[in-house]
Amino acid sequence: MSITLITDDYHTAKYIQNILKKHQLHCVFTGPKGNTLIIESSAINDTRVQLGKNILFNREEKCIYKNGAKIPLSQLEFKLLNYLSYRLNTIVSSEELINEVWGLDAPIGTDTLYVYINRLRKKIEPRACNPEILLTHRKIGYELRTI
Repeated sequence: MSITLITDDYHTAKYIQNILKKHQLHCVFTGPKGNTLIIESSAINDTRVQLGKNILFNREEKCIYKNGAKIPLSQLEFKLLNYLSYRLNTIVSSEELINEVWGLDAPIGTDTLYVYINRLRKKIEPRACNPEILLTHRKIGYELRTI
């Protein structure tokens, strides 16, 4: 699927670009051209998510490819990263992540979630001590971004 938006209003273009990103659509400004702004949009590949320059999340293989090396994910790491990957560039609450990954009645707290987030960071971040892809929003939740 591909969408082309042509508008003469910058704020409208940015607003629509943000909406498309929330629905896992890749958006790129290809303008301005004259008085118009152009946004090109296409669906993100369902089986692979490019998280960084040399960092690829492969849903089919349940792994990360980082600098060409295949890094396997545990079942819980996969479920957590997979859920976040469908919510790219969106802050997801800790409670929502726990409910989606472990289940509604799981006796899991934020400490357990934090452990798995740190494990994922070690696998996906260029520098885990200075995260750029998997961000913490204190007392709110986590956000998966592409760099």
